[in-house]
Amino acid sequence: MVRYFLKRFILLLPTLLAILLAVFLLLSVTSPEGFRRFGIHSSGYEQGETDLLDRLFEKTDAQPGLINKYLRYCYDLLIHGEFGSSGTAFDVGYEIFYRLRLTLIIAVLGLLVSLLVGLPLGFTAALNSGGMRDRLVSMGSLVLASIPSYTLAVLLMVIFTLNLHWLPLSGMVSWRSFVMPTLVVSAAGIALVVKMTRSAVLEVCGKQYVTVLKAKGLGKKSIVYKHILKNSCITIASAAGNLAAQLLCGTLVAENFFAIPGIGQLVFRSITKGQHAVILGTIAVLSVLLMILNILSDLACALISPRIRAGYSGGGKKA
Repeated sequence: MVRYFLKRFILLLPTLLAILLAVFLLLSVTSPEGFRRFGIHSSGYEQGETDLLDRLFEKTDAQPGLINKYLRYCYDLLIHGEFGSSGTAFDVGYEIFYRLRLTLIIAVLGLLVSLLVGLPLGFTAALNSGGMRDRLVSMGSLVLASIPSYTLAVLLMVIFTLNLHWLPLSGMVSWRSFVMPTLVVSAAGIALVVKMTRSAVLEVCGKQYVTVLKAKGLGKKSIVYKHILKNSCITIASAAGNLAAQLLCGTLVAENFFAIPGIGQLVFRSITKGQHAVILGTIAVLSVLLMILNILSDLACALISPRIRAGYSGGGKKA
């Protein structure tokens, strides 16, 4: 199993390079003037300090074309940890990671709220399938999934800020500034977790071994907690990576509603100002985060299910 996940982590590098190449080509087509800031030489080239890529460009007499600029950007990012120049005074790498902490806080809070609220409601709806609880939970999750995020954001502002004066309207004032963005991000997550959990539990309840356990006279609580909930968690864990990715992307949008100085606000500002280095840097960081989330999701499934763990250990593939 260790070998399989080691291969997954090694594949992060070529995947990241392919993503950066696609974004590089897209930005060069949409706004080619922004690439004039990208050079093919290192920052210390004029002072006589050259690196390996500089010497390669000198030997090949390379011109500052698109591919050479792409190679220079990837080399500086992976070897020197430099995210390029934004054309302004601030450091791109520092700005990205400084803002990333706020984005991750909102995304993690949204994920926790989605799981803590959605999992019990989904289990309750599945175990009372066709009953009043199931109908109420399904109706509530449908409402949360249908309401647009900007509409929910406006409603929360009107209720908690303008009428009750409990929460700040925008900006990062205190811990209360995280409440409304977290609620906006977690609304769609709760609906997704409820639907996903209900489907997983109902699928397990329909298995033949559950019928056999009931026929043997095993208690309902024992069947539910020892067998149904445990086996349904495999499906939930496999979808947790996609859920976290959706909440992370939703956080980028929610930050602009509430003026939270996170990655989302930085991305929109860099797009309007044509700061290609900032765009590439944020995409690189977010891409790595999303790929790691998918790997952790597979790892959680392997830890829960011995069958999946044996499949990873045996052939390096899922059973």
